[in-house]
Amino acid sequence: MSLIRTTLLVPVLVSLAVSLSITACSNENPQVDAEVQAQKHSREQAEAEVQAQKLAREQAEAAARKKQREWEIARTRLKQIGLAMQMYAIDNLGRLPIPAMATNNDGTTVSWRVMLTPYLGHRPQYKKTEPWDSEANQAALQSIPESFQPSGGPPVPQGHTRIRAILGPDTAYAGHRFGRTKDSVVTIMLVETDESVPWTKPEDWELDPANPLRGLGTIREGKVLALDAKGNVVVVLTAAGPQRVLETMIANDGKPTDTAGLIEPDKAQSN
Repeated sequence: MSLIRTTLLVPVLVSLAVSLSITACSNENPQVDAEVQAQKHSREQAEAEVQAQKLAREQAEAAARKKQREWEIARTRLKQIGLAMQMYAIDNLGRLPIPAMATNNDGTTVSWRVMLTPYLGHRPQYKKTEPWDSEANQAALQSIPESFQPSGGPPVPQGHTRIRAILGPDTAYAGHRFGRTKDSVVTIMLVETDESVPWTKPEDWELDPANPLRGLGTIREGKVLALDAKGNVVVVLTAAGPQRVLETMIANDGKPTDTAGLIEPDKAQSN
């Protein structure tokens, strides 16, 4: 009889044990679930941070590549202008194109940039006897030669350029002769300015000896893209200070220019 009772109680006891076990597990699950969810959230956050860092790195690398391409294009275009200057000088007894050439008696002048266009393989429909902003010359204003088009920096209006001649009584351009300076190292005659001007407008950059860095070097973060009096592309470093930068703009002062820290070494030419 006792054996029968024991046999009958075993299923009941097993069922009770299972029930108690399930109840115990149910009581523990909220904490386990919370820990699991916290770990999952932490992993997702870490993965998101890794992806964000990767994206930021890729964007920075892409921006650096774009900036370098723009810089190389700007240098190439200025080099093309230098070659055009040399060809113009050969055809014109060593003279540079006059910054604002008078074309008739009413004061109309033509920019040196317009005079240089045949040597850049560009012949805009420009009427030299009319003002640069006349209705007849509007089409030419929009048809800017590629060599004068800006590369990099803030956008500029259509038909604008940043390439301007350095004007002043003691500048390389004052004598209007190509390569004729007595300075032993470098004298620059064209610069890329921060502000742009219509490419057909006879307007250039007037040197202020008291402030030779006015309007220069901002778009290139302390570098000024320039063309020297012999047609070479050079990069002037504004960190050298106003007085040393001024030395590169004054022609025929007979002073040798120490280029260390003033002119960026031309790696392209040294290779």
